[in-house]
Amino acid sequence: MANSSNTSHVQRQAARKRTPQLPMNWFKFLIYCQLFLNALSELFNAYQYLTGQIYASIEGGASAFYAQFPPFRIINMMFGVAGIFMAAFAIYTRFQLSGFRTGAPSLLLKFNLASVCVTMAYHLLYAILSGYYGVTMTGREIMSYISLFGIGIAYYLVNKSYFGKREFMFNR
Repeated sequence: MANSSNTSHVQRQAARKRTPQLPMNWFKFLIYCQLFLNALSELFNAYQYLTGQIYASIEGGASAFYAQFPPFRIINMMFGVAGIFMAAFAIYTRFQLSGFRTGAPSLLLKFNLASVCVTMAYHLLYAILSGYYGVTMTGREIMSYISLFGIGIAYYLVNKSYFGKREFMFNR
C-alpha cells in the first residue's frame, strides 16, 4: 500500500516537472483588476443609460432629448439593463477564472465577445436612429466605432492566445 502511494507521489512530481511554468501576470491582472473595473464601468454606464444622465450636458437634459427623439429612451433602457447583466457576467467570469474552473478561459472569451457585441449593437442602433432623424454622423464618430470594434477583437485574440497555452491549468 505504501508503495502505491509513493508511486503516485513520484508520478505527480514527474508530471509537475513536465508541465511548463508559464508566467501568469496577465491572469493576475484580469482577476484582481480588469474584470472588477469592467464590472464597475458597466454599472456606471448602466446607471447613466437608465437615468438619462448620459444626456446631462444637453440643454434641457434627458427629458428634452427624449422629447425630440423618443426611441432613444427605449434603446437606453435596454442597454442599461444589458450593462447590469454584463457587470454580473464580468464578476462571475472573474470567480470562475480565480477558481481555475474547467471552461473558465472559454467563459472569458465569451464575455469578451458579448462585450464587443453589446457595444457594437448600441452604436449601430444609435447610428440608424440618428440617421432616421436626419442627424448625420461625423467621420470621427464612425472611426471611433470602428476602432472600438477593432480593439475589442484584438483583446479577444490576445486572451484566446494567452489562455490557449494555459487551458490545462483550469481543471477544477
